[in-house]
Amino acid sequence: MYNRTTLKEKVSQTAEWIECPVLNCKHQVPRQKKTFKTTDDYLCPNHNIFLSPTTFEYTDYTMNLISKNPEDIQLLRTILKKKRENRLARNNSEDAVTWNMFRYLETSNQLERYLESIGIHNACNPKIHYWCYDKESQNTYPLLLKARSTFGEKPSSGSEPDLIIETEDAIIVIECKTESSNNTIPSRVAVEKLYTEADNWFFTKVFNAGFYTIAIKEKKYELLRFWLLGLWMAKQKKKAFYLINLVRRIKERNIEREFGKHLTSGMGTFKRTTWEEMYHFIKRSSSPNQNIALHYLENQTIGYTSSGNIKMGYRL
Repeated sequence: MYNRTTLKEKVSQTAEWIECPVLNCKHQVPRQKKTFKTTDDYLCPNHNIFLSPTTFEYTDYTMNLISKNPEDIQLLRTILKKKRENRLARNNSEDAVTWNMFRYLETSNQLERYLESIGIHNACNPKIHYWCYDKESQNTYPLLLKARSTFGEKPSSGSEPDLIIETEDAIIVIECKTESSNNTIPSRVAVEKLYTEADNWFFTKVFNAGFYTIAIKEKKYELLRFWLLGLWMAKQKKKAFYLINLVRRIKERNIEREFGKHLTSGMGTFKRTTWEEMYHFIKRSSSPNQNIALHYLENQTIGYTSSGNIKMGYRL
């Protein structure tokens, strides 16, 4: 994995070519434009990465993982067979940091304490589902399948939270962001009826504003779906519900107010937390391989600016 310790602070580039970002590498490739391409024309053969002006992609996504444990790799490969898209190879991948950090918390037995540290009460015996994959059924988390069906979602485009965690008392949905925002809108106007009228107008019980206002005018369509389906799942299990928006410290500062104002009081908990807070939680702990996780967050980069300057991931 290449990070701040092995990458150039500034990458040389012109309108026609760019240089490999790895220290002391002079290999140049044509400057990519528009769609990111993973062809030999844009490959640095010295470091096995495809280059663009603002990011790079590993030829093998496992190069972007902090754990090379065979059990971890096998589980991830199994999950990816069910996951809609594999974005783990990109230098600035949100999926990569999600897997790296939560798999670390899970395998080091820190997940329960971490959940409690962000305000989730009685987080006993957490079972984590990465991108909805359920190890017991070896398929999509069964309760999410029921929720998708209830609200008329198509199998090919159903809601896919980054993480679903079920504890003895709660259903927790975590949506992870690094550079991307929470601003999303539906691609089809017709979905409004499906979400608002299902299960005896369940939508009106959990929101105090209309679909158009939340999903289109204020562009919180993705969070709307996770709140709606998540609360429905929690209702079936008679458990508390939490929707966690995990972001960088400098991002989405007002999301609790912007999205929270549309939520019916007492129906669940919506909360913003940050990767930086996770870092400090790990730093306070005495977990195995603690330094590996800390080093990862301390040195992770999220690409380059349009002028070729390196972009650090987190403010620690």
